[in-house]
Amino acid sequence: MPATFADCARWQRMLETHADEFTELAPGAAVGLMRAADYRAGAGPIIRLQRDAAGGLRAHVERSSRTPDLPVLLVLDDRGIAPLQSLGPACAARLVRTRLLHPYILQGPAELAASGAAALVERLGLAFPRH
Repeated sequence: MPATFADCARWQRMLETHADEFTELAPGAAVGLMRAADYRAGAGPIIRLQRDAAGGLRAHVERSSRTPDLPVLLVLDDRGIAPLQSLGPACAARLVRTRLLHPYILQGPAELAASGAAALVERLGLAFPRH
């Protein structure tokens, strides 16, 4: 595992630098990140990027779960970790196009809207347009 993935200080710096890209997240809501190799193996750490009750953004590591309690799980190829940490969510659409990031929507439309994750997913270009 790349040492940088589970380094919460790097994710925290990304959150602080790009806080304006997470304004949609409601207090208590989170987006999860997981390495693709760990996702395929069914085990490994998940990084939670979460808005706390006071409105701040925090990154922390938790043990993986087959069914994480998250609206969105972003599964990253190892080559996508550094760009996301340095460039923030604005590079997410490019990482999806180059198959370095695979977004998984884990909740229904009502839960996504309530958590603010629906607006975040759409703004970052991770959702397909509705026809």
